Amino acid sequence: MKRKIALLVFVILILCLALTACNQTAATKVLIRWKTETHVFNISLADFAGDSNNFKYYTSEGVAVEGGKYQKDIAFASEFKNWDEIRPLAVSGTYTIDVVPSSDGTAYCDVTTKQEMCVAYKEADIHDNSELLAAKATQEQMDKCKMTDTFDSNVVILYSATETAVRFENTSSQKPLSSSVKVDGFYTGKAAQKLTKYEISTEYDYSGKRPVAKTIMKTADGENTTEYKFARNSAGTFIDSNQILIYMRSLDKSSTSFQDNPSKNVFNPYTQTLQVASFGMSYEYDVLLTDTAQDKTLATNINVVSAAIGNNPFIMQENLPEGLAKKNLDVFSTLSGNESKFTTVRFRVGYLAYEIDYSDTTTNTTNWSEIWTALATPAEEKA
Repeated sequence: MKRKIALLVFVILILCLALTACNQTAATKVLIRWKTETHVFNISLADFAGDSNNFKYYTSEGVAVEGGKYQKDIAFASEFKNWDEIRPLAVSGTYTIDVVPSSDGTAYCDVTTKQEMCVAYKEADIHDNSELLAAKATQEQMDKCKMTDTFDSNVVILYSATETAVRFENTSSQKPLSSSVKVDGFYTGKAAQKLTKYEISTEYDYSGKRPVAKTIMKTADGENTTEYKFARNSAGTFIDSNQILIYMRSLDKSSTSFQDNPSKNVFNPYTQTLQVASFGMSYEYDVLLTDTAQDKTLATNINVVSAAIGNNPFIMQENLPEGLAKKNLDVFSTLSGNESKFTTVRFRVGYLAYEIDYSDTTTNTTNWSEIWTALATPAEEKA
């Protein structure tokens, strides 16, 4: 009798383990989805509906209407509820990202970005602060940033420039090796407003059991060196904050992905903090893409990935969908077949929206005409 009971318990245990294994959610796949590439993005004010913090909706013809189906930008829940930064009247600029892997394809990848923008504010929103007003844009800077908006005399236009560089292992862990940031800009909060000008460089050392990030910060007040020690044997579990845009692209975005609630530790050299970035995805969201140069729009369905760092909403990223792979578009070859590149076409950080310059021919090798034609088909079928 005891043997029968023991056998029964054993059988039940095996069944429970089998059911648990069947119910386990597969981890979202992370792949290197790029080779050498350059993309230029146009920067604008996010697509707000009037003075509210809600975003516009559009018809498939690109007409803004209440109750429309498509959006250019998507918001986190209550994203701007306790927002300190003052919302601009207009933004115009460019953001260029260069991706250059090492010759062997795995040792490292260099990602550099350069951003220049002009930002217009109501003069009443800018404190009587001579320091901040020193960042007023020149006509040359406004021309370079394509700031063509017309304003009355009660407007202040400020200019900022940011450059970043990060080197990481070009493998699925994307372990950071070094990074740098150069900022010549400003912060316009409701309470505090100031110029922000600094340079940061960080080197990562994995020679010991505890990885170390050595950071040097240079400001007008001098130079300061700090060291951040990570947990033992944590190499490969975190990325540099300057990697987050491209790391999000590396995540798989199939219909069954993101069910495991993927996350990654992110180290910020500026704040010297390590926080968890949590990622979510809306599969085949209804979006409206805009080719400003050719004055045309495209209503379609693509993937939208969000990232919150700690408890703070950070970025919304729109990527080309996996369905293009069936048409041999936006793909790269692997031993097991084609994989999607999930090229980023639009992203938003706070009040700033970035959309790829589909008409840029100096750096762009993507056949956007062919991709737009392919993207138009599913949107028409679902309309």
